[in-house]
Amino acid sequence: MVGKSKPVRRLIITGVCGNLGEKLLLHFSQFTSLEKVVGLDIEAALKNKRFPAPSKMQGQTPEVEFIACDLTKADDARWREALQRADGLIHLAADYPFPDATWTQASASFDMTANLGLALAQKRTPTRAIFASSNHVMGEYKDSPLRNSLDLGGLKTDLPPGVGSKWRTEIKKTDSTPYATAKIMGERLFVQSANGSSGLVKAVNIRIGWCNVGENRPAKITASGSPEHQHTGQPKNRIPEEEKRSDTSWFHGMWLSNRDLCHLFERALFADETAWPGPAITINGISKNTGAYWSLEEARAYVQYEPIDDICRELNIPHV
Repeated sequence: MVGKSKPVRRLIITGVCGNLGEKLLLHFSQFTSLEKVVGLDIEAALKNKRFPAPSKMQGQTPEVEFIACDLTKADDARWREALQRADGLIHLAADYPFPDATWTQASASFDMTANLGLALAQKRTPTRAIFASSNHVMGEYKDSPLRNSLDLGGLKTDLPPGVGSKWRTEIKKTDSTPYATAKIMGERLFVQSANGSSGLVKAVNIRIGWCNVGENRPAKITASGSPEHQHTGQPKNRIPEEEKRSDTSWFHGMWLSNRDLCHLFERALFADETAWPGPAITINGISKNTGAYWSLEEARAYVQYEPIDDICRELNIPHV
């Protein structure tokens, strides 16, 4: 059991110019309970940022501010000062936020997480911190022998990590181990930051499923787990149909709709933590997908997440 923290009033979103960042910024910019939402990103991205003025129809919405900064620099006063003034943090930023990141890119992404995690541990004011982890920290469960050990809904967050997914398309082979390693280490860092904060930091690690850009239509997810339009070039490999079906069902089971994405982060940010087993928790982030291996038990219990969308309903199939 942990003590109840103060409500979040001033929120930071890192990587605000990315896919998830833009969606969450638009969502939280409408929250009348927030006083301010600060978006952090690299300067080049912010120069081209266009953000519509939030609606005033339902009350006073929060002030929205953008700050260009470099999270890989521990001494960058721009993000450090913003963090000190905030009581909520959603950390999405990455050097290259895709599963085929190189070790160099993944290392730079972890530098950002490490700098934020260390700064969190040094804060002297209450903060709810959310780290955008990834399904890829359990990627080895996609294949045998680990997959054979799972029941539907049995992939819980207390299972041993299976870091890195491997899959192939007709164009290329992908190994997400560097990307997933940065994510699992980020999880551990946020846990330790919360554990060492004397109760001031409450952290939520969310292992996000597949949430593609824009409308995020599930029909765009293929056996590679990525939108079809991302695959270019001439086919080089013939993938067995059984392997395609197995990968497709796995990736379909991890779909996270835009609506459920926003609801999940909203619950992670504002949920009462008094019933948590400790100051930091880890939950899975998928929609209500029929036949998925991923468990939503912890997300429902700890943050009262209740997803609405189901990829099977969207695709008119009985199960993933």
